Formats: sequence, C-alpha cells, structure tokens
Amino acid sequence: MAADSRSLQVHSHMNGEFARRPDGQVELVAGGYFDQNFWGRQVAYPAYIDALVSAGYRGYMNWEFCHPGLENGKPVGIEYVHNQTQMAFEYVSALRAAAEQKAEAIVAS
Repeated sequence: MAADSRSLQVHSHMNGEFARRPDGQVELVAGGYFDQNFWGRQVAYPAYIDALVSAGYRGYMNWEFCHPGLENGKPVGIEYVHNQTQMAFEYVSALRAAAEQKAEAIVAS
C-alpha cells in the first residue's frame, strides 16, 4: 500500500495508548479498533512507518485519542490525554527517525 500511494498520500492516521518505561522510552500498550482486544494489541506501527519512509513518504503522521479515556476504570481528565499525546509524539518521532536511518543506510550501501 505505501509504495503504491507514494506522493499521493499526504497524511497517515494512527491511534493507541502509550506508557513510559523506567528507562524513559515510550512503548505502545494498546491500539487499533477500540474493542475487547484494544488493550495489549500491538499494532505494527514500526513496520508501517518503515514502509512509508522507504516508499518516499514525507507527509504528516496523525495520532488521535479516539476512545474513552479510563484509568483504573474511571474517566480521565484532559491532562491524561495531553500526556498520551506527548508520548504518541515521542513514539512516532522515534519510529520515523529509525526508519529514515534505515532508508539512508540502504541508499548509502
């Protein structure tokens, strides 16, 4: 899909919830459709972003918090969503930087 769309694609959508590991890195802990399998589902965002970058994609990556916000079974406030947004930015930025390094290494070899 990524190779076929190349310059036609101008943004990419994703969702999920994230957690910060003790080492400070961000990891995906939930994603995809909001259903009974949301928590623990590992969407293949690393492979997807690798494919987009290797196909020459230079557009935007859009993340949204599009499900009920709960923590310990209780509704969360906007600060929770802001925190998730910051972690999503860090997660996607790291994936994109890694994908760009891979693509550059292939071109250089």
